[in-house]
Amino acid sequence: MVMGWGWQNYNDESPSNVLKEASVTLIDSENCGTPDTLCTKGTIGPAPGDSGGPLVCGGVAKGIVSFFKIKRNADPLTVYTHISRYLSWIQSIMPLDMPEMLVSVPHSRPYMVYIRDKVLKSTCGGFLVREDYVMTAASCKQSHLMVYLGVYDTNFLPDGIEVDTIPHPEFNMNRIGHDIMLLKLKTPATSKKIAVTITLPNPENEEISKDCMVMGWGWKNYHDKSPSNVLQEANVTLIDSENCGTADILCTEGSTGPALGDSGGPLVCGGVAQGIVSFSKNKTNANYLAGYTRISHYLPWIQSIMMSPTTQVSTSGTFVPTPDTETQNPSEVFCLLPET
Repeated sequence: MVMGWGWQNYNDESPSNVLKEASVTLIDSENCGTPDTLCTKGTIGPAPGDSGGPLVCGGVAKGIVSFFKIKRNADPLTVYTHISRYLSWIQSIMPLDMPEMLVSVPHSRPYMVYIRDKVLKSTCGGFLVREDYVMTAASCKQSHLMVYLGVYDTNFLPDGIEVDTIPHPEFNMNRIGHDIMLLKLKTPATSKKIAVTITLPNPENEEISKDCMVMGWGWKNYHDKSPSNVLQEANVTLIDSENCGTADILCTEGSTGPALGDSGGPLVCGGVAQGIVSFSKNKTNANYLAGYTRISHYLPWIQSIMMSPTTQVSTSGTFVPTPDTETQNPSEVFCLLPET
């Protein structure tokens, strides 16, 4: 979505007196331009006078309206500054603290999966739920994903495995929820010495342990944009659901938690994968509120995919993360995806 007080039309060059908005669709990065830009294409979008306004995707300011091109016999192309490319500079002006995580014991979390797009090099976490399925966040979807099993140090990656992506059909960048995706491995995991599955929750509304753990290879800090080479983890504490958001979201709050690049990893409570890392929010008391997709809410969908002999896979473009729009201030919410 874009918004502003720009011209209503070109003929009378009249700016709007009231704030206006338009829904727009991102196009693939290879059709856009340089890595520090995002693009939308269509008959609606920003107009003269809208420069500097935000490109909002899933409640997060992902871009800044910069310029547009009109080509003969083609839809207008709008170009936006890609905010994530400038986080180092932003950090130097207005420091943003990162939650702390500790280094994991090597190979102590054998269900963890390292996910990377082989073209864009963007990364996410995931976890093995069956020998031929990895679970992650729908906001991690890219066009050329590879998964790496049994990884502790990303400097020593094994051979990657190609996957078919199956995001939840109701995931949408413009509204909250459904940030869950299954990856169907084209070559199933065979060695339990390298990778093992993690337990999923029961269908019943069982009580979840409040003491949980998150893990991933996310950024260590904003300043040098440095993902961790080795798997890190942090102990987190669940808060009451009424202070969280919708029924399909779990939340933790505290001084530690997931960071950028940890999206898609598991929230593990009592040895069970109860959630999927989705978003985080800095709070004024220096604590971090992190949001997770509640896996038990999606067990019927998960079973329908994993038990189906003719699973429908997705071949469409990239999704954008969906944060908690019920409680967010867009300037304070961070989707836990690193820049691409």
